[in-house]
Amino acid sequence: MKIVNKFRISAITPSALLMVISLLLIYEAYVGYIKSSSLILSIDNNTKLNKLMVEIGKERGLSSLYISSNLDSVKEALAKQRSNTDKAFNDIANALKKEVKYAYIDKDYITGEKITIDRAGYSSLLSKRNILSKLRASVDDRENADLNLVLDKYSSIEDAILTNGLNQPLRLAVNKDSLKNMLIDEEIYRAQKYSALTRDMGVYFIARKKIIERDILDSLTKYYRNSNLSSLEIESNRAIYNQIKKIF
Repeated sequence: MKIVNKFRISAITPSALLMVISLLLIYEAYVGYIKSSSLILSIDNNTKLNKLMVEIGKERGLSSLYISSNLDSVKEALAKQRSNTDKAFNDIANALKKEVKYAYIDKDYITGEKITIDRAGYSSLLSKRNILSKLRASVDDRENADLNLVLDKYSSIEDAILTNGLNQPLRLAVNKDSLKNMLIDEEIYRAQKYSALTRDMGVYFIARKKIIERDILDSLTKYYRNSNLSSLEIESNRAIYNQIKKIF
C-alpha cells in the first residue's frame, strides 16, 4: 500500500469514528426527547384519569348502598352519579393525549425499550365502559344482585384505569427518584381502592343485617389486607410514611 493511501486511511478513520459517535449522541438525545415528552403527556393524562377513578369509586359505593337499602334518596343519587361517570368517560375519550410531536419511532432500537405512550393501553381501559350497562342492570335488580360480583366488576374497571392508564408514567420514569415516587403513588391508589371496597361490603352487611358467608368473608379479608401500606414502611422517608398511615 502506498504511503499516501495509508495517510488517507489514517485521516478518514478518526473522522468516521467521530461521525458515528456524533450520530449515536444525536440518536440518544432524540430518544430522550421522545421518552421525556411521553412522560409529560402521561402525567398530564393522569390528571384526567384521576377524575374518572374518583367517579367510578363513587358509583361503586352508591351501588353498594343502593343494594343494601333501596332508599329513594340513594337511587336518585346513584342515577346522578352514573351520569357523572359517563361524562368522565366521555371527557377522557376526547381529552387523552397520545401523540408526541416529531416522534417518528416508538422504541429505542438499541435497547428495544418502548419510549412512547401506550395507546393500546388507553384504548383497553376506555373499552371497560362497555361493562357498565350490564353491571348497572344487575345493581338495579337489587333483590337478586350479587354484591361480591358487583364489587369485583367495578374493581376490574378501576384496575384497568390503574394498570393501563395511571401506571404509564412508571414505564417512562427517567430516574430512580421519580420511579420511587410513582411506585408510592401506585400503592396509595390501590390502598384507597381496597379501603373503599372494605367499607362498601361492610355497609351492605350492616344494613341488611345478614350473616357473612364464607366466600364473602374471604373477599372482605382480601380487601382489608390489600388496603394496608406495609411495603411503604421500607421507604427512606419515615415522616411521609407515618402521615400516610394516619389516613388509612
